[in-house]
Amino acid sequence: MRYRLGELLLAQWWPRLALVQADPQQSAEALRAQLPPSLPEGGEGFVVRGAPAAGFPLGVRRCGAYVEYVARHDPLHVVDVAGPFDDYLRRQFSPKSRQNLQRSVRKVDALAPAGALAWTVATAPGEMAAFLRQAAAISRHTYQTKMLGVGLEDNASTLAAFEAAAHEGQARGYLLHVGTQPVAFAWCRGQGRRMLYDTIGYLTEHSAHSPGAVLLFHILADLHAAGRWDVLDFGPGEAQYKAHFATRCDTAVDLYFVQSQGLNGARLQAHWILLRASMALSHWLDRTGLKKRIKQLVRRLRGVR
Repeated sequence: MRYRLGELLLAQWWPRLALVQADPQQSAEALRAQLPPSLPEGGEGFVVRGAPAAGFPLGVRRCGAYVEYVARHDPLHVVDVAGPFDDYLRRQFSPKSRQNLQRSVRKVDALAPAGALAWTVATAPGEMAAFLRQAAAISRHTYQTKMLGVGLEDNASTLAAFEAAAHEGQARGYLLHVGTQPVAFAWCRGQGRRMLYDTIGYLTEHSAHSPGAVLLFHILADLHAAGRWDVLDFGPGEAQYKAHFATRCDTAVDLYFVQSQGLNGARLQAHWILLRASMALSHWLDRTGLKKRIKQLVRRLRGVR
């Protein structure tokens, strides 16, 4: 859990929380009632990702032996991937937008070496190490790593998680090449009938090729063809590409249930207060026109284009 004022990181606190994946159809009451009765050894609570927002008010409140924390209600964009891919393209995009997207795809595809595809997908356990190595090399240069510290790292624990997902048949590691150079990646992992668009990145020096959109085009074509998943889940939060490609938008929350002992409650309250202050500051900077200039200055100081 990061304590930020805008993009300035003030502190971090990482309680040992067991991950619980939410059922999108489950009510708030049912979710609270079905929390695991005991914590893993050394655990301090649970975090529930992507729960429906209904029934979970913002802020900090007591919930039995836990402190419940909801930081924000986020839009959750998803793409329904059942049915033919061509039907999705026709329904989702205007003729002009569809032509522009397909033109970008053809341009990148034309740069691939003879007999090769511009994109690859790693699904087997033995393919994960090579995918992770190439994806992490891209991730080191991305905004997510340089500004937010949440990029993809090539380490033993990440590789183990990727290989475990691959053993379960739920791994999709996508790479896009311009010529022979990997320029964009997407790590996607299955969760039941949902495919999570987990970690992504691209090299900004190749922005003219629209690498993010081109790779997402191939990902959606692949998932439509596979027929194993119902939706591609973009995860909480707004982004232009999410609204552009998504077929619908729900509202979701990340729920924190932390043991109500020691300073845990105070730490969550502090995070909530700082978050509200940061949002108020952001709105004020927006109104005064300063936000964009400050962000550009911070990015230049950190070497992010």
